[in-house]
Amino acid sequence: MAEIWVRILTGTGLIAVLLVGTMRDVATFFFVFGAIGALCLIEYFNVVYSKNQRNELNTIRKFFGILLGIMPFFWMTLYLYNSEWYANPTALGLAIIPFFLLMIFELFAKAPDPIKNLAFTGFGVLYIGVPFMMLLYLQEFYGPRLILGIVMLVFMNDSLAYVVGRWKGKTPLFPRISPKKTWEGALGGGICTFGLAISYPFIFFRNGPYFWDWMIIAALIVVLGPIGDLTESMLKRNFDVKDSGSLLPGHGGFLDRFDALIFIIPFVTIYFLLTT
Repeated sequence: MAEIWVRILTGTGLIAVLLVGTMRDVATFFFVFGAIGALCLIEYFNVVYSKNQRNELNTIRKFFGILLGIMPFFWMTLYLYNSEWYANPTALGLAIIPFFLLMIFELFAKAPDPIKNLAFTGFGVLYIGVPFMMLLYLQEFYGPRLILGIVMLVFMNDSLAYVVGRWKGKTPLFPRISPKKTWEGALGGGICTFGLAISYPFIFFRNGPYFWDWMIIAALIVVLGPIGDLTESMLKRNFDVKDSGSLLPGHGGFLDRFDALIFIIPFVTIYFLLTT
């Protein structure tokens, strides 16, 4: 029971931070979500290099990985605010140089699996860097209310699935990867997520997306949210790690908390690009 209360208190504090981050101003959004993206990248590289955390070579790999991972977010910032640098060939070249420097580093590091190390970096950029770039795009073109609404739906789906799963969960959802997740929990989270989404057009988001937009977003979250969570669990299981971090009591790390959002954002972005 104490674990649930810790989880609730941490989640409440996190929602308050995200509320300020989405609704205050653009600079606050950039700072809050940029920091979350960077923390997710740090935890990702801690996971993939978990077996040799204090290895100096791995520290260098992490540095390059985090640098490359946050570049899409900064590039989108330059693009959205009409900076002449976003399309400047020199700037694009400078953005690519760190990856080639990493290849040079691997060439001389004499590591047994240099291509695997490069793949870890590339995957981190695609898995975390690009979705946070898309999040910034959605915020600029569709408004902060959309981001806040998506975050609230994701948290609702995750939290209620956890509570219902602990209360009534009996049938494992995907025992090979995460034996504690259940179909009953997924169903409970899904019902509550749709219930919250139905209220959006009438109460909180009258100037935002319409009813069917929220229904489709809710459907994407209900279906893809657990898959995003399972994908991160697969990553941790592959490297024999329980949690990606410990900064969020009751939740683990930032990557543990935002894995579903990271997985969902590309699909939501494509939906709006195709329909608006």
